[in-house]
Amino acid sequence: MLTKMFLIVFGAILLLSGAAFAAKETDELIYRGVVFAIKEDFPSAYLEFRQAYNLNRFDPEADIYLQIAEDAKQGLVPLSTAVNIFKGVDYLHKKYFNPALEELDAAIEANPEYTKAHLIRCNIFLEKKDYKSASAGSEKMVAMDSSFAQGYNCRGRVNLAMGMHEQAVRDFSTAIELDDNYSEAYDNRGNARIKLGILDSALSDFNESLRIDRFYVQAYNDRGNILLHLKQYAKAIADYSKAIELDAGCAKAYNNRGVVYRRQEKYLEALNDFNMALKVDPEFTAAYFNKGLVFDKLFKGREAAAAYGDFLGRAGKDEEQEQNIAYARQRLIFWRGQETGKDIVSK
Repeated sequence: MLTKMFLIVFGAILLLSGAAFAAKETDELIYRGVVFAIKEDFPSAYLEFRQAYNLNRFDPEADIYLQIAEDAKQGLVPLSTAVNIFKGVDYLHKKYFNPALEELDAAIEANPEYTKAHLIRCNIFLEKKDYKSASAGSEKMVAMDSSFAQGYNCRGRVNLAMGMHEQAVRDFSTAIELDDNYSEAYDNRGNARIKLGILDSALSDFNESLRIDRFYVQAYNDRGNILLHLKQYAKAIADYSKAIELDAGCAKAYNNRGVVYRRQEKYLEALNDFNMALKVDPEFTAAYFNKGLVFDKLFKGREAAAAYGDFLGRAGKDEEQEQNIAYARQRLIFWRGQETGKDIVSK
């Protein structure tokens, strides 16, 4: 009996380790493919993207980059255009948005009807939070090819970012109609439905996204978020933990798991996760605020003041954080007042 139990547990560990390795390997293959493409070595780039796609055919980057490399290899798009696109992708990965856009503009100027270039450019605008340009680009994409599922998904992401949640749901639904194995579109529609308060349908979308792609880190995080909202804490922790197993650099999953621990009053576990989020990404603003909340509960004024100060130094004038910024300022004043207060000597 014990041997059987050991084998079951050991098998589960191997499965999780294999999943994490596959996710990491996919990223490395994509990186190498981009490097080869920039060097105009498209046969080698194609092989790297093909291996990444074989590891996870639902990875959106592996899928679209493989298509572009194949187009270049078959002469369906000029090599110079493909090089421009992959140079833009490389800049995008490094968060150099303006050089990335320059490369994509050059690709589109040379081949204005190449929808895949428009898709990459739309993604850059989204990352840059230039939603007006992203909206114009996504509209053009859909007009160019009404059968391009990724075009509708991209327009849905723009609408979601701009707060047009019903339109976003319609776009993601169209993308799914065109490709019923589109795991990213299911995940995105789930997030749009959360904004509309349709939680049961949102949870169903996340479940479907993960049924299609069991390596989809973002979907585990997103499903964890809705389970957190529903106060199903054990299930939320399981999803955040799976996201971390698949991607040890997923700062948001560490942060969100820390939120669950804080709500369970497991403050040391919460602090550990917030610190891990900041180790992965020192600019992950939410983790500083959440640390402040924990130190409040532990009555550690100096640490709380430091955490709120770090949060305020990074939050800037973010309108989405307006309420948290006001709260952090109040707590910072309170704790600094405690630190600098003078002793009262009774007469």
